[in-house]
Amino acid sequence: MKTRKIPVFLILFCLIPSIAFANSSWHWISETRPYDVLPFVIVLTLLIETISVIFAADLKEVKFKVFIVVLIGNLLSFSAPYISAATDINYSFRDMLEHFPVYTVDILYLLVTLIIEIPFVYAFLAKNAESGRKLFLSILISNAVTTLLTSLAERIFCYGKW
Repeated sequence: MKTRKIPVFLILFCLIPSIAFANSSWHWISETRPYDVLPFVIVLTLLIETISVIFAADLKEVKFKVFIVVLIGNLLSFSAPYISAATDINYSFRDMLEHFPVYTVDILYLLVTLIIEIPFVYAFLAKNAESGRKLFLSILISNAVTTLLTSLAERIFCYGKW
């Protein structure tokens, strides 16, 4: 019985990042910060996710609705971690991005995104979709792809050290 828990623990240990703030001397080395990259990845994210949902779920008649729902879903999923953190530590959004040694997007962000965006987008677009399965998969895959692209962009353009 106990040996079954070991693989689950190992997977969770590897996937869920934990950060210890033992040293307050973190600073970004690059001139580019994660918040500098955000405007570009936001546009790319909205474009990829909207087009994916429209074409994969065959929602060509409600393109504007798809865009608005994807936009709101992204706003909700992106702001959730910051609202949670801000209530715990009383820092502004910009302070969090400037002074904390974290990238905006990681595996935990992907999980939050999927937990928030899949039900939200699916709920508003399911009645317009020909196939609920195609809609679900298009939301899932497009969010995974855009999260990966955002994460890569942050790590390529933004770097810091203790």
